[in-house]
Amino acid sequence: GVWCWWSGARAGVVVGASTPDRLNRRDVERFLARMYGGGRHGDSGGFPGISGTFAARSNAAYERAMTMSELFKPVPWTIQNLVAGVQSGALRLPDIQRPFVWEKVKVRDLVDSIYRGFPVGQLMFWNVPGDDDAKVIGTGVKTQTAKAKIVDGQQRLTSLYVVITGEPVVDDEYRKDRIRIAFNPLAERFEVTSPALEKSPDWIADISVVFASPLKARKAFIERYASAHDLSDETEERIEEIFARLHGLKDFSFTVVE
Repeated sequence: GVWCWWSGARAGVVVGASTPDRLNRRDVERFLARMYGGGRHGDSGGFPGISGTFAARSNAAYERAMTMSELFKPVPWTIQNLVAGVQSGALRLPDIQRPFVWEKVKVRDLVDSIYRGFPVGQLMFWNVPGDDDAKVIGTGVKTQTAKAKIVDGQQRLTSLYVVITGEPVVDDEYRKDRIRIAFNPLAERFEVTSPALEKSPDWIADISVVFASPLKARKAFIERYASAHDLSDETEERIEEIFARLHGLKDFSFTVVE
């Protein structure tokens, strides 16, 4: 999305996914037509459907929108780099952002969607350095000053950060809480961790261990699984492949509009 300002108003213009770095004139025309309404076809100086009264303002708005589109560019960020930015403090939140409010099942759904390659949306950063008017994500010590503020994507980025690092999150009541997501490798299924899943040899109780030490986590799971099931070479090979796929989530790339 790109923000457009005119006449003291603000409105979001959604651009096509195929050209996220460039506003389409037709999209802007349609949006402005909805904003300003009616008029005779062709009497708006290039904006059909917009009355001549607003023609100059509409054309100016389009030019302004195009200028804004040149300021915001899509940049690929891997989950690994996003998490590292949050962990160091280089990525922070504007202090006006609401607290983390997602339920744990939404965090599970996000991880599942990324694992399966479903669309999970873009993020938007504001590249303004400095810690003034900013707050951190997580409870760990930060080693860098802010290089950018997270304008859109706080809930998703916070979710990924706490799931991958195992660090507690501060919720909307300012309580520290762990969000643990369990994974069944052979069923390739995610769930919010429960006491029953913690006891099951078929589940990894907390996927953060896979990102902390993938080889150690895979070995521990295979030993636990083999204590309750016959483990064939074929099954062990499949487990290794699935662990590699799960650990590969860190290389998933978000499009970040900066």
